[in-house]
Amino acid sequence: MTDRLEQDLREVLQRKFGEVRVPSAPPELIRRTRRRQARTIALGAVVVVALLAGSVGAVLALTHHDSSLPAGRTTSTTINGITVTYPEGWFAEDPAKLGLNGPGPQTEPRLVLAVSNRDPEGTTIFGCPGMAEGGAGAVLFTVQVTALDRLLPTWPVDRRPLPVGTDDSACYPGWDFSQAQWTAGGRSFDGRLGVAPDASDGDRAALLDAFDSMTFESQPALRGNNQRSVVVATGIAAGHRWTITASIGADGTTSLEIEDERGGAGIEYGTDGDIPIQATSHVFQGTGDVPTETVVFGAVPAGTALVRTLPDDTVATLVPDPFVRTMELFSIQVPGGTPALVVAEDADGHEIGEQQLGGTPLPTETPPEPHTSPSTIPNAPFPEPVDPVQGGTYWAVEVAVGQSETEDAITVAKNRLTTMGAVPFVVGDPSCDQGSIPVIPAGATVRVAVYYDRNEDALTFEKAYATDWSGDQVVGVARVTTTCLD
Repeated sequence: MTDRLEQDLREVLQRKFGEVRVPSAPPELIRRTRRRQARTIALGAVVVVALLAGSVGAVLALTHHDSSLPAGRTTSTTINGITVTYPEGWFAEDPAKLGLNGPGPQTEPRLVLAVSNRDPEGTTIFGCPGMAEGGAGAVLFTVQVTALDRLLPTWPVDRRPLPVGTDDSACYPGWDFSQAQWTAGGRSFDGRLGVAPDASDGDRAALLDAFDSMTFESQPALRGNNQRSVVVATGIAAGHRWTITASIGADGTTSLEIEDERGGAGIEYGTDGDIPIQATSHVFQGTGDVPTETVVFGAVPAGTALVRTLPDDTVATLVPDPFVRTMELFSIQVPGGTPALVVAEDADGHEIGEQQLGGTPLPTETPPEPHTSPSTIPNAPFPEPVDPVQGGTYWAVEVAVGQSETEDAITVAKNRLTTMGAVPFVVGDPSCDQGSIPVIPAGATVRVAVYYDRNEDALTFEKAYATDWSGDQVVGVARVTTTCLD
């Protein structure tokens, strides 16, 4: 089994979305995209699916709604507004208390319920059951609260198979997964179920009974929900179903995120209307006969008449911002990779703004030499970068890109980092940072990067770099897995 397969499975079961932060000035050459994989977890982003073909449980997997939990042998509890009934001896837990949502504010999407026939305390039942003590015969499900999507069916709902190649996985060997999505009590949810191949028929049936037993309190009865989210666009690209969600945080920060079953990306956008277009894109890679497609999305000031991409000249769908009257949101699905340009026009057909996305040669102008005189030596504070290791997961600050280690952009970046004391840094092929594709411009074959364990540290360094070098921006920040280091 390859390390990459295991990583893919973990991302499927443990990921949470990321976002791209837009600069305060029009971002003409640089898109900043951050991925937040690994905050919503396990089965919160992917979990579970079709039961083993030929087993008794397979007949129950998709249509089981009648509760058959034995009377007197069950218990009920309410966690995060969800009441669930499950067999005595099983475990229902708040994922936040198990550390499954990761550190930081508990924003959407986030896991709100985890149920299993195995004790999750002190084990890796929800992270790697195949290697956990007592993991044999495990069954489990998780529930994740997501952006409100009024197009989803109301509870109760049927489950559908969630095909994930697990035969070669060490953490989920031969497991089957299924999924359901629904709205109840003014919230939207995503439920994932997982069944080990050696789980008993009784535990399989009890898992479905427990899942179907859930009832949901209404949104006003809950506390601590400090972020509101609304689905604003959906579609299918390269065979992958995607959803774009608009969110507003407790501090008024507005963002857009695109999600499919494998991960996502997003953008924070300003709402004062002084930036004519704020956009990013997400590429959906095709396989076999399915061609690659790209979704471009973002925000423009209210009153913008048209948004389109170039050179393909595809026109976007515009919708009102659900939170801010001064803005409109757009999405465009185009064939192939990232288009070169996205432009906004007024009602008279005049261009009012444009943003370069990709598909064009890298900038050829020579960057300024770093300041080195004592009066201008950089002094903005920032955390010390970590020394990355093979297979590690970090927040990478992609400082500069180019097509040769000897070209000016790379040399200047190395000199600047050395002058700042931002060491260690890594120079090499950007594909070695798996997960950096959304922020690396087309055609780049070399990058300079520094790494951090925490997203906030990476963003602090990003700001320090701009402060020290007269507003010059890094290429982007991305959640990556490092390779090529052994």
